[in-house]
This record gives sequence, C-alpha cells and structure tokens, in this order.
Amino acid sequence: MLTNLDKVGLISSSYVSSRTQRINDLDGSIKDSFEFLKVLWKEKAGDTGAMVELGVRHYHGKGGVRQDKAKAIDLWQRAEKAENPAAMAQLGRCYFYGKGGVRQDQAKAIDLWQKAEKAENPAAMVLLGRCYYDGLGGLDQNQAKAVELWQKAVKAENPAAMYELGRCYYDGVGGLHEDKAKAINLWHRAVDGRNTKAMFQLGCCYYDGVGGVDKDQIRGVDLWQRAAAAGHPDARNMLARLARLRTY
Repeated sequence: MLTNLDKVGLISSSYVSSRTQRINDLDGSIKDSFEFLKVLWKEKAGDTGAMVELGVRHYHGKGGVRQDKAKAIDLWQRAEKAENPAAMAQLGRCYFYGKGGVRQDQAKAIDLWQKAEKAENPAAMVLLGRCYYDGLGGLDQNQAKAVELWQKAVKAENPAAMYELGRCYYDGVGGLHEDKAKAINLWHRAVDGRNTKAMFQLGCCYYDGVGGVDKDQIRGVDLWQRAAAAGHPDARNMLARLARLRTY
C-alpha cells in the first residue's frame, strides 16, 4: 500500500523506507516475544532444555529478560538435577571461574563437565579439553586427551572445538602433525559458526598472508571487525592500533 502511494507521488520514497523498516522491526520484536513466551511456557511445564535456554537469557540479560545471574543459576541447577548435560556444562563454567554468584569450586566444575561429556555434550568436551590441554582444574596435563575431546566435539559441529583443534593443527601440537591448510579450514568453519576467536585468528592470517592464504588485509580487517563487534578484546585492540597507525 505504502509502495503504491510512493509510485503515484503522494508520499516520499524516504518515508516509505523508514516506515517499512519500522514495520520490519516490529515484526521482529513480535517474533522475539512469541519465542520468549514459548520458552517460558516450556520451562513452566518442566522442560529442562527450556530451563537451560532461559538461564542463558537471564545470565546475559538478552532475549526479552533482564540480567539476573542468580535466576540463571537456579534454572541451571534445576535442569542439572534432572540430568540435563547442557545445564551441567553451563553450571560448570560458573563453578570453575566462580561467576554468577557461586563460590569457585573447580573440582565440582570438572565433575559436572565429565558427566556432561559422557552424555555427549559438545560444550563440555571443549571445556574439559581446555583443562586437559593446560593441566587445569586438578587434572594432569594430557594434550592428546584434549585433542581427542575436541575431535569428538568437531564431529558434533561445535565451533569452539573447531577453533581449538585448528590451533593444534596450525602449530603441530597435541600429537598432531602440522597441517596449516586443515587449521585454516577448521577456522573458516568456526567463523561460519560465529566463533570470535576463529575470526580473530583467521583475520591475522589474512592480514599478514600466513598459514597458506593469500595476503588480503581488507578481509583480515573485516574479520577483526566482526570479532570486535561481538566483544573480542584482542580484535578491538588490533583495530584501535590500526586506526592510530592508519595502515589500511
């Protein structure tokens, strides 16, 4: 209707554009509200998956709710008691780092991640792998075990695992032979999954033309910008440095 009025000159094209954008924004807001109500309804019905998702929304203050980390912890604890592996992974993060209002307890975090890993949770595989790789949380360092866990998580299409395994292939560590082409491929897949660490690392490769890729500083900067927009601190620092030097 608005477009037709624009064609006959009754309203300006800029008005049509602005109104169309407002309508699209409203449609998106309605969809988001509807999705939130569905999650809330499922949580009230005892759906542990919905408890985990609602907990994530509360923890970060996104998706239609105010930030309430205590509420998030409560939801994850309820889901964890019902043996939900995703809740174990989320709750383990809080115990490992002492975040969300819980006292730091790395042994408890490791126990939660090990239970979740046995239940085939990819996020727990990644987190547990990091502990084995660096010998954290009371675990003996075992890089081969870390690589094994990340390989399992990659098969489940986990972007964080793609990044971690890519690092091992790039440097030839963890019992793997150096294979920069495989590393670059894994980082590309991780970028498709919106992993900010992979965006930054791949940006470095393109900016300097290393790792078997052609030098492409514009592409490198674009990857850093995407990572920075998602909160990656090193990407933000790199862009700030480039802005001062005006090298691109």
